[in-house]
Amino acid sequence: MDEASLWQLAAAIDGYNRAQGAEEEPPELGFDEFDAMLERNAAFVAGER
Repeated sequence: MDEASLWQLAAAIDGYNRAQGAEEEPPELGFDEFDAMLERNAAFVAGER
């Protein structure tokens, strides 16, 4: 990548993002799902891990 042009670097980044699913929108998180996630990860949120 040391000798790549800015266009080539941008194309590589776009390809990587596309391959990793960056173009897909994540599903909307509801209040109940958020509360359940907080309960499952309470120790982490409290800084105990």
